[in-house]
Amino acid sequence: MNTICIIPARMASTRLPGKPLLKKQGVTLIETVWRQCKETGFDVAVATDHHEIKHTVESFGGRVIMTECGTPTGSDRCAEASEGKNYDRVINVQGDMPYITPQQILDCAGILDHHGIGTLIYEMSSQEQNNPNSVKCIAVENQGIFDCRWFGRMAVPYGYHHAGIYAYRYDVLAQFRNLAQGKYEQHEKLEQLRWLENGFRIHAVMTTPIQGEINTLQDYELWCD
Repeated sequence: MNTICIIPARMASTRLPGKPLLKKQGVTLIETVWRQCKETGFDVAVATDHHEIKHTVESFGGRVIMTECGTPTGSDRCAEASEGKNYDRVINVQGDMPYITPQQILDCAGILDHHGIGTLIYEMSSQEQNNPNSVKCIAVENQGIFDCRWFGRMAVPYGYHHAGIYAYRYDVLAQFRNLAQGKYEQHEKLEQLRWLENGFRIHAVMTTPIQGEINTLQDYELWCD
């Protein structure tokens, strides 16, 4: 199937403004993620509303799809960016995930062979269980595929860590921007809850732990070490 990795990127992060353009050894965060996506062999594009990100991506040879200002979530941005394009599958790889591997992206995409929405989960450490920046997933396994029942930021002594990557069949993703944002999505600030609140199912496969995402200045400093 015809597949594209879309990396949604914005400058106005609440906790770390301008993070797509932060650098490690002269390479920006957005380019680091773009390189990992390119190694899958899929088409890759960065979806952004900011011209500085656009110029940066084009400077290293990347493709940019400009989207509207004020688009509320990464999945909304991916839905907007993929509209009218000839793709069967869209992989949403967050632009703050420098530790994601090409194989993990491929594993997530493979869920679409049998399901409409896919993601990755992995075992949590006790530190992650109590970290509000760590998104938890409650999921039930059936023959190696997990049915995701809920997501949240609460401290829990069970469940899995949710990695910030989504795979969508295009016909499913095309519906996203027309779905109502429910009270749980608005409270948790987790876009995946919109699917669950509107009756869709999300499936996941288990992956090896990902070192993390760049959400805070401390995360960035650890990445640079």
